[in-house]
Amino acid sequence: MSLSKEIFIRDVQASDHAVIFKWENDPKNWAVSERDKEYTFAEIKALIASAEDFKESNQKRWMISKKDKQLIGTIDVFQGDFRKGQVGIGILITDEADRKKGFAAQAVVQAINKCFADYFVDTFYADVHASNLASAALFIKCGFEPIHELDDNSNFDSQNSTIIRLKLCVKKLS
Repeated sequence: MSLSKEIFIRDVQASDHAVIFKWENDPKNWAVSERDKEYTFAEIKALIASAEDFKESNQKRWMISKKDKQLIGTIDVFQGDFRKGQVGIGILITDEADRKKGFAAQAVVQAINKCFADYFVDTFYADVHASNLASAALFIKCGFEPIHELDDNSNFDSQNSTIIRLKLCVKKLS
């Protein structure tokens, strides 16, 4: 998938802790995440510090920025299984004004390319609430295919809705 590059992803920096703290503790974002209570600032700092070594922590977070360096969200890969070459992927575009503009798709493609090139990851999965049509459409636009509904919704503490797993194998695209 080829997209214009209006945004870029970058590693989290120390100066990002406050904005991540704000975004992670916004209850509007909990509805589509696996969180249902506030983080402390110390928990945010520890979470970010642990994600610095992707191969060790099995998670990595990037900040999504517009060309003008305005931060608009985060993209995460997690539950890395490097023997199998697979990771989960999730994204948050925080402001509704920045949604439905292709920024999320650009970020997903950039994260996939980084994981493939730097970590030899070729299989990606996204777990999406069935009611979150925009998120499902995003991953489908990026080449993911729905594979099944999950019986175990334990990653989503705050919801009792059906979760759809979408999968992308980069090998198929080559």
